Amino acid sequence: KEPRKLPPHQAEVDAIQQDSTKIFHKVHLPNETDILVEVSSTTTNRELRYSIAAQLSLSSPEGYGLYMKVTHKMVSLDEDQYFFDNLRLPADVPKKGKKVKEVNPSNVLFLVIFRRKLWFNVIPGKDLVADLTFHFPQEVPRYLRGYHSCTKEDMFNLGGLLFRVAVDSDRSQFVMIPRMLNELIPADQIQIMLPEEWKKNIISSYNRQSGITVQEAKIAFLTEISSWPTFGSSFFDVKQTCEPDYPNILWFTISKKGVSLIHPKTKELQVMHPFNRIIEYSSRGNFFQMTIRTLVKSVIFVCETSQASTIEDLIKSYVRMYEEQKQITRPRKNMFF
Repeated sequence: KEPRKLPPHQAEVDAIQQDSTKIFHKVHLPNETDILVEVSSTTTNRELRYSIAAQLSLSSPEGYGLYMKVTHKMVSLDEDQYFFDNLRLPADVPKKGKKVKEVNPSNVLFLVIFRRKLWFNVIPGKDLVADLTFHFPQEVPRYLRGYHSCTKEDMFNLGGLLFRVAVDSDRSQFVMIPRMLNELIPADQIQIMLPEEWKKNIISSYNRQSGITVQEAKIAFLTEISSWPTFGSSFFDVKQTCEPDYPNILWFTISKKGVSLIHPKTKELQVMHPFNRIIEYSSRGNFFQMTIRTLVKSVIFVCETSQASTIEDLIKSYVRMYEEQKQITRPRKNMFF
């Protein structure tokens, strides 16, 4: 194995001092639960991903990722690095001329998070553990932030399902619906109707869905939105000035199909670039840049966002996934030919 790049982590030192041969680390999941996983000095993040998937009985470990959350910043952990090396990341991007200070884990509060990263082969109902632990809790916030384009009927139906998830069969909670609208309806749509109108329509949908359990309501929610083109997409607010035909503020969206630029007010798709057309991409500070190959020429798109490095990492992960799939499906040469 490759040597470790950094000195032992405090957790390793503590284990040695206590004559312990096992180290356990807490990993947080999107459904607000956590698990303890065993890690060693030579556990890589990829090995840890497989270990967590096995512990949770997921149908496949593929498509998930490990993250470290420090204050309000979430950093993806490199698959090829050792877990304990990755926990000693620099505190922040250093200012010019200043030396990088290593984080002292005992002084900094951080969480290790395991979540769905790449949204491919996600079929609601196929893997209930994945649906309830990852897909539902990760997709609901995107829906409530107003990222998807949907009809009033969609919102009535989904509002009824989310209300059932919140209260189960407790009909006495109907009076609370006007106060719960931010948990049931996309934020940008709440104002299109009066609270009492929303309440009436959500109750009507809730009654039509009677007899289903909270778990079934979560699966029904996922099933309904899984047909939408933006299902499973990661959305980033970016600022751009290089394309005069697009608004200055855009949603930079990454999905299994590629990169899309969406108008944040109308939710109209401006353009979609499949991964095989993106020939170069990189991030530096708060800027992300990519070069797209077209039939005529190459086009460079530059945007400004505080999540530039996250965008680069996500595109890199999707590209790597497709390259690995090609390697698997490519026919082997006949040795005796």
